[in-house]
Amino acid sequence: MRATHLLLISVCVCLTPSLLLAQEANHLRGMNLYENHCTKCHESRVHIRDDRKAKSLQEIRAYIQRWINVEQLDWTESEIDDVLQYLNTEYYKYSK
Repeated sequence: MRATHLLLISVCVCLTPSLLLAQEANHLRGMNLYENHCTKCHESRVHIRDDRKAKSLQEIRAYIQRWINVEQLDWTESEIDDVLQYLNTEYYKYSK
């Protein structure tokens, strides 16, 4: 049993840096997608105005989906998730 615990701890320790790097890469991809496709029409201030602020993660996703349709962007679900994560981390701070 002890060997199993040590193996599990070793795997977790080894995977943690990889997971953190993947999260950082996803955050950077979300930021790049947002800056390259969204800031041409509005600045980040739109996310902090009381009258336009999305009230949940689902509303943020709906706004992203709406605008990628309007702009005819061919984003994958993964790219949408990355932009959602970026916007939530930087502006909204809703719990998941």
